[in-house]
Amino acid sequence: MEALARLPRHVRLAVAGDPVGEPARAARRLADEHGLAERIDWLGFVTPERRTSFLDSIDLLAMPSTFESFGMAAAEAMRSGVPVLVSDRTGVAELIGRRGGGVVVAAHPDRVAAAIRELDHDRPRLSRLGAEAQAAVCEELSYDRVGGALRDAYERSAGAR
Repeated sequence: MEALARLPRHVRLAVAGDPVGEPARAARRLADEHGLAERIDWLGFVTPERRTSFLDSIDLLAMPSTFESFGMAAAEAMRSGVPVLVSDRTGVAELIGRRGGGVVVAAHPDRVAAAIRELDHDRPRLSRLGAEAQAAVCEELSYDRVGGALRDAYERSAGAR
């Protein structure tokens, strides 16, 4: 919410997921305090049937989490050609650092807002990042590649005994 408040009024936020309890109430309070209610769409849980249309409707998936062991939502967006913004404390940040497909920033409102502002002003870069994202995920996170790496790890482990 704090990052959105620092961005131009045409920038909107679509919140996907079903936040509950105090974190959800706190997010809505922050939106109200910053006068952002009209710039936010609270989508709730995005079912698999709605996922493609959701991803087609966004320019960027922003997931500046303070911690994500991997970041499956970011990988799904990348697979669909949607560039991502993730924090440096998200597992998929390593792939983005090597292959592109998004930007990696510190999980701080100023950094998040600055990165989104840059991407908003450089639409050709946003398109390039989307293409990089799709290529990176298709090449490095395919079932064959991940399955092969897992098999190799098991074989090395078994051979070490």
